[in-house]
Amino acid sequence: MTANERLQQHVRPSERFFLQKATDWVSQADHEYRPVLTDFLNRRERYLVQTIVNQTPSLQFATNGGFADAEMQRGLVFPDYFVPQLSDFELQLMAIDYPMRFATIKHYQILGALLGTGVKREVLGDVITNQKHWQFYCEATLVKYLQSNLTKIGSTTVSVLPVSMSSQLLPEDDSVLVHQTLQSLRIDNVIAAAFHISRQVANDLVRHGQVRLNWFTEERPAEWLTVQDLVSVRGQGRFVLQTEDGFSKKGKIKATLAVIKHK
Repeated sequence: MTANERLQQHVRPSERFFLQKATDWVSQADHEYRPVLTDFLNRRERYLVQTIVNQTPSLQFATNGGFADAEMQRGLVFPDYFVPQLSDFELQLMAIDYPMRFATIKHYQILGALLGTGVKREVLGDVITNQKHWQFYCEATLVKYLQSNLTKIGSTTVSVLPVSMSSQLLPEDDSVLVHQTLQSLRIDNVIAAAFHISRQVANDLVRHGQVRLNWFTEERPAEWLTVQDLVSVRGQGRFVLQTEDGFSKKGKIKATLAVIKHK
């Protein structure tokens, strides 16, 4: 059994398409002996690509989303002779111009409007705000398309323009690190612990389609989480399973969550 076949046994069925995509990126970089640029990847996807790259000693993997700890980052799989530069990631920072005195826009509205133009999530990076101004990252090739097609966010008329990365807003990290000892890493159990709600309420949220796991709706309460999974819960907030640190003396799983609760 190959290393990739063993890895496939430890990923979810919903991740197998991405795993093949990631394998193709790595194979291309290895066979053509050149850097290969990926889409924007979430934490879990970056973890999977890194795992595959680690199987080929002559290759390395670097990521960049415009700033440290960006949730969405483009990856570069490259031979060991290559030294990545920022320009190799082909990122573009876009600023949103809107009538701030008369309108309010929110993160979910911006992402919804961007996807409403017909682009896919994987060509978009993080949305950044200082609670007044808004910016977002995208693939550099999308600038003209988004300028032509992103003209409204909700009912607010907007325009977008490319700006220098040196003018990026300072990202706000609202996450709180929470150390938990858990009976299991079932998604409903971890949600209950993260947001201090009952297991039954968490179970119902999952079964009723109110939970997204790594951007995909997850309706199986028994789904087992793994490191770097991002879980979003409607009406509650979101969290990342940052670490799984073995077992306590009572046999419970020790884990660290980075939690952002809705205000």
